Amino acid sequence: MEINFVNEFPKTLGCVVEYNGKKYLLWHVNSFGKAQLMKPDGTKFSGTPEVDKLKWLYQVPIVHFNRVDYAVDIKQRIISLATGKICFESGTVREFILEQANQSEIVKIHADYDMGFLTFREFYHQTISEIKEHIQKFFPPDYRIVY
Repeated sequence: MEINFVNEFPKTLGCVVEYNGKKYLLWHVNSFGKAQLMKPDGTKFSGTPEVDKLKWLYQVPIVHFNRVDYAVDIKQRIISLATGKICFESGTVREFILEQANQSEIVKIHADYDMGFLTFREFYHQTISEIKEHIQKFFPPDYRIVY
């Protein structure tokens, strides 16, 4: 039996990805399958890289409100996944969305198990990826684990 590892975690809207060594929020994939990204400072990235070129890092909480999905990043900014704009910088809607984000599975697991803003599946994937990297350091690339 050969053990196969998943090469890349599926990228979903509202996840933080790495592209060319920098972190971005993936807020949209256009009709051509190109990624639309937001920089950490809240501005939009000018390019539209191939989704395959992105390295998945972690997911942020997503809140569905008024028929729109909003990502809540680590800096407590609320980003519309429809427009890629920062929304609700103050007011009661902001408080509602932040409250909903704090009740999400991602934040609950972070509080209970200190795994960062990760779901169990995401934590599992990162753990397997680390094990794979560790094995590759000590065995040549053509080595296979066989039972």
